[in-house]
Amino acid sequence: MTPDIQKYRIEFGVLVVLLYLVLLLFFQGTGDEGDSIFHFLYAKYAFTHPELYLHHWAKPAFVLLASPFAQAGFIGVKILNLCLSLASVLLVYGVAKKLGYSFTLLGAVFQAFAPLAIVIAMSGLTEPLFACLCIGSLYAYVSGKKPLSMLLLSFLPFVRTEGVLFLGLIGMLASCVS
Repeated sequence: MTPDIQKYRIEFGVLVVLLYLVLLLFFQGTGDEGDSIFHFLYAKYAFTHPELYLHHWAKPAFVLLASPFAQAGFIGVKILNLCLSLASVLLVYGVAKKLGYSFTLLGAVFQAFAPLAIVIAMSGLTEPLFACLCIGSLYAYVSGKKPLSMLLLSFLPFVRTEGVLFLGLIGMLASCVS
């Protein structure tokens, strides 16, 4: 039997989207002191300096995805990160549902309202893309789409350097399971 809270998933989704939009419109910060702005600038000027698409510190996958949004200014990158954060919330819900958990909405609540996750969603940082790729890969895996899962994971080092560690851990886990 599904708990009664599940019937409020649509209302929860609307609440999260509205909260994030209000924060987007009224939060004038950058999410941190420097990296957020640097990532935005790399994305903004990538069209005129194509070598930035290959710059490791700029994070090539992030620059590729963010460069069209960055042309609208810093707000454009914030919109991208907002969308990625909302996608992560949906994917957390989807993974919990695929795994048959009773309180599927609870994971989405924790993801949506984690204080640092909200701040980072309103920044130019690469964490929202990294999180979305991680949970998207897990969703693809539990949905039986292992090649798509591996493809998404392969982009992690191009979004954040820590992605190399994730690939190593996932490789070790895969070797233990099989």
